[in-house]
Parts: sequence; C-alpha cells; structure tokens
Amino acid sequence: ATVKIKYDRTRIPSGYTEDDIRTYYYDPAEKHWVALERVRVDKKEECVVSKTTHFTDMINGVIQAPESPQTEGFAPTMMNDIKAADPTAKINVIAPPSANNRGSANLQYPFEMPPARNGMQPSLGLQYSSEGGSGWLGEGWNVSVPSITLDTRWGVPRYDQAKETETYLLSGSMLSTMDDNGQMGVAHRGEKMNRKADRQFYTRQGGDFSRIIRKGDSPANYYWEVTDKQGVKYIYGGDGAVVKGNVTDASGSTREVIAEWKLKRVEELHGDYIEYVYDIVDEDVRGGLKAKAAYLKEVHAGNAGQEPHTVVLFDGNKVKQVKTNNARYGFLASSN
Repeated sequence: ATVKIKYDRTRIPSGYTEDDIRTYYYDPAEKHWVALERVRVDKKEECVVSKTTHFTDMINGVIQAPESPQTEGFAPTMMNDIKAADPTAKINVIAPPSANNRGSANLQYPFEMPPARNGMQPSLGLQYSSEGGSGWLGEGWNVSVPSITLDTRWGVPRYDQAKETETYLLSGSMLSTMDDNGQMGVAHRGEKMNRKADRQFYTRQGGDFSRIIRKGDSPANYYWEVTDKQGVKYIYGGDGAVVKGNVTDASGSTREVIAEWKLKRVEELHGDYIEYVYDIVDEDVRGGLKAKAAYLKEVHAGNAGQEPHTVVLFDGNKVKQVKTNNARYGFLASSN
C-alpha cells in the first residue's frame, strides 16, 4: 500500500530541500521512528508518497546532520567561563523594612521549604509590621496562618441560638450570606436570618470563586470548608484548631461558643495534604482570670495515604512579660 502525506514547504530547515523529506512511522516495539520506503516527492501538491505496511502514527520530517563544532569548543581554556560557587546561594537575607501607603514599615522573611508534589509544601515565613503591636514572636513580628474570625467592629457578638448574629472575616475579608429569599446580607445589617446547618458564604468583593461552607448547626460546633476553583480544599476549625470560650447571655445562661477557626488542613484533588497543629492554652491574666490563645505548634506536609515528608516545629521557650488581651469576643482572648 502507499500513503500520501502533505508537507509545509516553509518549515523545511535552512540548507535542505524538498528532496530531503521522508515519511516516518512510529514503531512501538522498537520505541523510535522508522523511515518508510519513499516512492516520490510530489512538489506540485506538496506531499510525499511512500510505501507502507503499517497502520500507525506517521509524520513527514527531515533528519538534520549535526553541525560541526566551532573551534573555540575545543579550546584548552574552555572551563574559564564556569562561575565560582556562591556560598550565599539559597540564603534568604532579610531586607530592610519598606513603608507602605499607610505609613507603616513592613518586611517579610520566607522560610526555605523542600519542594513537594503539586506545590503542596508549606508556605511559611516571618512578617513584621511597625503597627503590629506585641505579638507571639516579639514587637511587630508574627507567623501568619490563614484563619476565619468574628468581626467585632460592630460590638460583641451575641451568639443567638436561632438567628444569624455574627459577621465573619476570612483572612480579613468580610463574608456575606444569602437568606431564604435569595437576598445577600450580613449579620450586622438588616433583618436577622434564621440559622441553618451547612450555610454557604461568599466574599463581598467577588471574583474569588471559592465555595465557602460553614459546617455545623450552632456557634458551639461550627467549622468551615473552603474549596477553591482548582479543587483544593481548606478546612478551618475542628478539634484543636479553634479559639472558644464561655459567654453569658441576657437570661443569665452560660454556654461555650467558638470565635476563631484556624486553618487546620489543606488537601488537593489527589490527596496530598498540609496539616497545621496548634497549642491551645489558657494564659494567666491578673485577677485570676484566663485568656484563650492558639499558637502554631507544628506543620506537616505529605502525600496521600503516607506519613509526612516535611515537618516544621515551632518551639517557644521564653514567656513574654508584656501581654495583650481583649474581651471583644465576649470572653477573654489573647492577642499574643
């Protein structure tokens, strides 16, 4: 049998002609391309006619002869152009702080992490802000981990059992939700919505396209599941990843509620994961009171069904003398 395959005259390499074109088929047994017996080159129709007994992938091509090496390729001093090793390579140097449009000085110092499949290595680093106040790592310093918190700019949350009375922030961005009539709203404005399990929330700016679901049915057991447009799932809250305390309502009854949900797990479509472990503590406050706090303790990264290949440990061994606490959530919480 014969086969006729067209070629593009403009794609012929410089120094070659149409007579150099051959038709090749892929031999799966030998795992390479083999030239067919050429019958002729039809230059008028721009095609190559060849004999074949194969029914497989075929292409037209030109085998180029390797170019002769240049004279300087054999120079005895050819190693002179190799750069000397740089002892400071891959060392992250802290740059001086730079001012932003609000007048504060800021800098970032990323931690060097081993690469992981699908980019599932922890993204951690130190952040400094001259407006940051006293933090866990000192004045203005912090290790930032995403979290969902209650917005307290409109007062202490009420934690009503039947109505939506809390406004939420996802890494500082306000979240809104939709009532039963399809109207968007937030808890601090308009009529209060009825609480319901597995309620969906949305970023107010839009354009994020993440699916944000608040799991649970009361302020005492909520946790969050956020799925981005790539299918990566983020779990906020759950055992060991929340800041919770006791509040007393107008009737005098006391109950436990959650005010902060720390990022607990990140998992991509193939099951590769990053897990965050926190140290949940009650810090002593004057007057015999206790303040709730959550500090990052460990970060684990691993592949699906396997033990972590990367573990980051945070070891705090010095107690701060100056501490900052507040009761904006309705109970004492630490800002350290």
